[in-house]
Amino acid sequence: MRNERDTAAYTQVDELYQAYLIAYLVCSTLEVARNPTSPYQTIYKNKEQAFGTFGGPDITATLGAVAKAALNTVWYQKWAVHLRADRRFG
Repeated sequence: MRNERDTAAYTQVDELYQAYLIAYLVCSTLEVARNPTSPYQTIYKNKEQAFGTFGGPDITATLGAVAKAALNTVWYQKWAVHLRADRRFG
């Protein structure tokens, strides 16, 4: 991506959570410091590694789950709450 038009085009064809997933993958590749309050950083020190909880698989699964919940909520709001018949055209 080299300009704002490319960024706008990217948001039209990507999956809902694709940008967040790419951001996570970039951060994990660059080995960005993890959350210092994670129990794997404070309680377990170097005895255990995060995997199923607070690890890579957990983060990627959470991204997908949150995206699905957001889509369902927005769909419900659009079609069940805010849709109304327009009396001008009836």
